[in-house]
Amino acid sequence: RICPISCTGVLFYFSGYLGYFVLGFYLYRFPIRLNAITMLLLFALSPVVYLFNKYFGWNLDFYGAFWYLGIFCVLQCVVWYQIVSKGVSWLKTTSIMNSSALSVLSKCTFGIYLFHIFFMRTIIWNIELLYSLHPLMQLVIIIILTFILSLSATYIIAKTPLGKYVVGCRL
Repeated sequence: RICPISCTGVLFYFSGYLGYFVLGFYLYRFPIRLNAITMLLLFALSPVVYLFNKYFGWNLDFYGAFWYLGIFCVLQCVVWYQIVSKGVSWLKTTSIMNSSALSVLSKCTFGIYLFHIFFMRTIIWNIELLYSLHPLMQLVIIIILTFILSLSATYIIAKTPLGKYVVGCRL
């Protein structure tokens, strides 16, 4: 065996995740209109299949089915894209769209994306107190902490001259 630990190298992840950029461009260029019921069903499909997998003892490979490059994650991305697109269309009709906080958040989104997994895996998942909480509470705290830490790091770096090159924006 050539690679004793894992045969999924950096190129595998780059080429796989590149598909999400292509998917985003495709959805932007050729919009599909999903009604609320269809979006709800697609959104609920992933957790339902996951729960059925656990409850009925199916042997679905977690990383193959539910991880970032699995079909259920792609379905979630399509639904989230639809939700965000509709949300942005609605925001354009309000004064919220002109807020400076929203402008900063918008500029920092790429940096947040870059940092989120780092903070989640190296800091947040190592907080022992989280493991004593209810799983739903864990999820909420992990999301909030990940967002705050990622946004803070991106904002600080974006204030430096190298911000444009490191996190994709200069504030």
